[in-house]
Amino acid sequence: MTEKQLANKIYRLGHIERVLIDRELAPVGLRMNHARVLHYIDQHPGCHQKEVADYLDYQPASLTNLINFLEKRAMLVRKTDPQNGRQKQLFLCQKGKEVTAKTDKIFNNLNELIGDLDPQLEHTLDKKIKYLEELIRK
Repeated sequence: MTEKQLANKIYRLGHIERVLIDRELAPVGLRMNHARVLHYIDQHPGCHQKEVADYLDYQPASLTNLINFLEKRAMLVRKTDPQNGRQKQLFLCQKGKEVTAKTDKIFNNLNELIGDLDPQLEHTLDKKIKYLEELIRK
């Protein structure tokens, strides 16, 4: 398989993942980008907006709009950081935790549909991902 073919397959897999998650989240008025923000905050309670923006590679203004959207829907809350009163920490509310649990199930179902990868293929993918991550950091 050429690198171009591999890149196309990875793109298609990502597209399928996004479509499945968007379909499941549509009834609650959310999309994949909302799920990614909620998932990060779930894994890093008390994080700051800049951490989320850096990790997800979002522009600060775009992330602010997403966070405002999620906060208005009672999925997350901003609290003043006790170490730095000028910064806000992000925490999930109960509704945000429920949505995150639902998206985690979707991700797990997708992983089960794909099945186990051949260890050699998984190793190769990990190497390619690390290489590409290094490229975008430059």
